Amino acid sequence: MNTLKENFISIISIVTFFLAVLFIVLIVKDLNKIKKMQKSETELKVKLDSLNAKMDYAYKHATDSIEKTGLLTIQENAFDTKKEVDDFKHEKEEEIKELYMHQMKYWAYLIALFTSLIVFTGIKWNYHEYIKKKLATLFEDKKTDIEKMVENKSWEFNLINNAHIMVADPNTNDNNPYLNKVLKWFGPEGKGNKDSIKKLNNIDFSKPDEWLNQVTPLNNKLNILLLDNSDGNWNLSVKNNPNFETNISNAIKIAAKINNNVFLVYFGPRDKGNFPTSISNYKDLADGNNTTIDENKAKDIVNRISFANAPSKLYVTLVETLKYMDILGYPKNSKL
Repeated sequence: MNTLKENFISIISIVTFFLAVLFIVLIVKDLNKIKKMQKSETELKVKLDSLNAKMDYAYKHATDSIEKTGLLTIQENAFDTKKEVDDFKHEKEEEIKELYMHQMKYWAYLIALFTSLIVFTGIKWNYHEYIKKKLATLFEDKKTDIEKMVENKSWEFNLINNAHIMVADPNTNDNNPYLNKVLKWFGPEGKGNKDSIKKLNNIDFSKPDEWLNQVTPLNNKLNILLLDNSDGNWNLSVKNNPNFETNISNAIKIAAKINNNVFLVYFGPRDKGNFPTSISNYKDLADGNNTTIDENKAKDIVNRISFANAPSKLYVTLVETLKYMDILGYPKNSKL
């Protein structure tokens, strides 16, 4: 027992050392993961920038139909790459945030370990002042990151409180069980208000003309139309689907006819196909006002479409869409 008491400080020091090494290894591991994901995102953005540059050059120098066909190919590649960038952000951004939070947690553990070591050893040689300065320096170094995290969350909550999400759901009985839990966060029970969630009535994705008039944006709100296909009954996949052309046509009609101040978020399983997000899907279509949709209008429609293929991505997609709308200057001060 006496031997244990005599060696208590040494034992505590050894344990602290090994735990500190463990936390440092975990921090380095997280940093490597973050760097790898950021590198992948940078490579995608570089590829997108290169395609955009090629597209700009082709726009200026295309003179015949062959060159213009090449321009369309570059354009399609650019939008496919943009989709890859968006998918990457949806899938990896939350993971990067979690890795940063892990680092903060490990740093907190390290601080607690060394603080405890000082307390247990009972050393009084002004070490408390030294530790205080070190802690102050450490938190000062991380101050910007902490402030950014607080500001980002404050931004999210303000946007959610200003959201107006219109939910088009043709089959509420077969919804994903987690859908309502996600939507509650945007309503009065979460960070939203009484206008945040509106359920549209008598929805049938095969007959959009019968319900699209319900998509009415509110003034001074961030308006989103959420197409809930979480049950997968609306098949947008070409594989073994005799209704593919009709379903895609109705999907295009929904996106093309909603108000310009409304963004569309499609929520459906990946095996039921992707919502049409190519400019070519919308260009030259009739817009319902005896005119056709030109390329700029088609770009605007595509720019207002987002999608989520899994319940875990729905919250992130809705929040990122609200952020994107805020960055673009929505709500617009035009007539709704």
